[in-house]
Order: sequence, then structure tokens, then C-alpha cells
Amino acid sequence: MIYPIFPTNRSQHWNHVHVVDLADLYVLLLRGILSASSPPPPHGRDGIYWAETGEHTWLGVSQAIAKTAKSQGFIPTGEVKSISLKEAADAFMGGDESYVEVVMASNSRTKADKARELLGWDPKRGNEDFWGSFEDEVSVVNEERGSVKIGYV
Repeated sequence: MIYPIFPTNRSQHWNHVHVVDLADLYVLLLRGILSASSPPPPHGRDGIYWAETGEHTWLGVSQAIAKTAKSQGFIPTGEVKSISLKEAADAFMGGDESYVEVVMASNSRTKADKARELLGWDPKRGNEDFWGSFEDEVSVVNEERGSVKIGYV
């Protein structure tokens, strides 16, 4: 049987942001830099601007992909199988377990306070948009690859 896979059974948290909201932030930064009528936004070490509109866990993403792929008839079950970091490294990263741990088994949490407060960034797409995007994404992957088999065992 084919199962969607997920490295480890830990719950890693990461932020997400929609590409259109990210583009809006870039425009605000560029306008601030190019503006002759006001001081430029902080830069250098003070110029790190995080972008986030919500948070997800990789287990949650794996489960959403599995549920969607099953509902679209691409796989027979929505069950997610947990695999070890070594198994994930062998399957995806040429055996580089440290890279898999950083990319797939770590936390990455940020806040976009500086972007919101100093630049007036007001993203429009949040968690509902993120979780609602899987129907289209799984469908596109299936069309482009012929079937959804990447990341499955």
C-alpha cells in the first residue's frame, strides 16, 4: 500500500506566508528605500523583516496532503506513515540526515512585528487560505507528475 510519509513523530512548527502578501512586503520595503520624503526603513542588522501570516506543523501538512490526495483518488488511504530521519535522508537527501533534520524536523517560528509596525504591512491571506490551498496544489502536482508519488512509500 502507498502511504504519505512524515519524518519522525514530533510536531515541528513553521510559519507560512502567501506569495502575494510577501510581494506586498517587498514593495513596501522598496518604496521605503526609494522614498526621498522620509527616512529609509531600518537596514543592516536592524533591517531583518520576517513575513508570516500563520503557523503550521509538518505533520499537519502531511496529513492535509494525504487527506486531499485520497479525496482526489490519487492514493488509497489518508493515513500518514512516520519514518525515521535516516529513512527520510535516504529517500530525499542522498543520506544527509543532518539536512533532513534541519529542513523537516525542526522548528522555525518568527513574528512579522517589524514589517507590520514600521512598514504598515497588512497581509490579507492567513491560515484559512494556507489550509485551503491543498486541493489545488495536490491537483497540480498530480497533473505535472502523472501521479502523486514523490514523498510516498
